[in-house]
Amino acid sequence: MEEVIQVEGEFYLRPLKNSDAVAFQEAFAEEESARFFTQQRLQGFRDAKVLIEWLCESGEYYIIVRQRDSRVIGIVGISEREEVHSVYRISYMIFKEHRGRGVAPKVIRALTAACMKRDGVRRIEAAIRPDNIKSLRCIEKAGYTMSGMIDAEPGSEHEGALAKRILYIYE
Repeated sequence: MEEVIQVEGEFYLRPLKNSDAVAFQEAFAEEESARFFTQQRLQGFRDAKVLIEWLCESGEYYIIVRQRDSRVIGIVGISEREEVHSVYRISYMIFKEHRGRGVAPKVIRALTAACMKRDGVRRIEAAIRPDNIKSLRCIEKAGYTMSGMIDAEPGSEHEGALAKRILYIYE
């Protein structure tokens, strides 16, 4: 999917490009945003650039753009799970100053709808930390259903209770 995706309201999704690292430098400098999205600490522009390059190679990621002023307000993407064919994982991050305004559920619904139209896609999953209450509410508003608990991805820096994720699915 390399097209622009319209979102209900005043936003659209544009495919992420390596040159978008500059737009994310400020957001990824914010510790909370970077850790929720990447599961790791990032140290400035170089790390943001490396992360954007990796995202461009590992899945289909989109920047969330506000139509009225072309301002980038976040990122959303999907990647196919290597171990399970036709199952995708969605991830998203809204920049701090734009959170709590109902943008994320609309963005998730738009990307989910576009992805589910593909041949062979049977499920999309979201794995969310149990302490991320706002994200849990957001994914439910987007139409996903809780499936159970899973452990964090291997190699993440979290241990113990922080290693657990609540798995939501859309089928």
